[in-house]
Amino acid sequence: MSVDIFVILKKEKMPDPKRWAQAIAEAEFDLQIDTDFDVEEFSGFLPCIYKGEETGFEYFFEELEDDFLEEDATSQLEGRDYMVTFSTHSDLTELIVSTIASAVLCSMSDGLILNDEDGLPFIKAQDAIAYGKKAEAELILDLDEG
Repeated sequence: MSVDIFVILKKEKMPDPKRWAQAIAEAEFDLQIDTDFDVEEFSGFLPCIYKGEETGFEYFFEELEDDFLEEDATSQLEGRDYMVTFSTHSDLTELIVSTIASAVLCSMSDGLILNDEDGLPFIKAQDAIAYGKKAEAELILDLDEG
C-alpha cells in the first residue's frame, strides 16, 4: 500500500526546514524532522524521529502541473503553484509522520492538503492541525491493533 499526501502552496510561502520543525514542535507533535536539506532541491527519503523512533517519508517539491487536478479543484487554488508530495509505503509510522508534517506545513504556508485517499474537498490551512491530530490518533489506534 502506498499513500501520497499533497500540500499545494505558493512557492514563496514554503518555509525553511528549521521553521517547519519549530512549527511542528509548537503544534505539540512528538516529531522531529531532519532540517539539513534544501526544501526546493531535495527529493527522496527525509529522516524523522517520532516518539524516539527513527522513521521518515519520501519528500518531493515540484511545480504544480496544469493537468494534475480536475477543473473544479483548480478553481480553488488561488495562485498556489507548487506542491510538496509526502509518500509512504506500507508503514503506518511513516504515514503518521507524513500526515503530521503535511498538516503543519499546510497550516503555516496557507496551503491546501489533498490526500489521495480522501480526494476533494481540500483540507484548508485553518483545519490542518486539527486534521493532523485526528489522523495521528486514528493511525496510532491502527498501529496498536496491528
